[in-house]
Amino acid sequence: MGMRRTNCVIALVDFDEQNGPTRYVRGSHLRPHVTSFGKSKGPSKEGSTQHIQDGDSGEDEEIFACKAGSALLYDNRLVHGRGPNRSPDPRYTMSLFCCRSWVSHCSLQ
Repeated sequence: MGMRRTNCVIALVDFDEQNGPTRYVRGSHLRPHVTSFGKSKGPSKEGSTQHIQDGDSGEDEEIFACKAGSALLYDNRLVHGRGPNRSPDPRYTMSLFCCRSWVSHCSLQ
């Protein structure tokens, strides 16, 4: 079906293991049975359901640790989330979301 929605996360502070960097599973947007970290949206068209527990996604999980000003651009179907912030400081980010003009409001949920 192709990409309809794109997200961009821009780090406004350095992202590291302590302050909860963005986590993602490379290629998960191509595997419709993988739906989220720690929860599932129900069976996929193939009839199977798979989800990734927090911190237990296995070797597929990658961490977006980076310097302030770096950006991660990704297909919205990519399994992604934020790790827990174990630092005393807030983790500031800017998130941008773009979609095709014909994508209805209801399909964004």
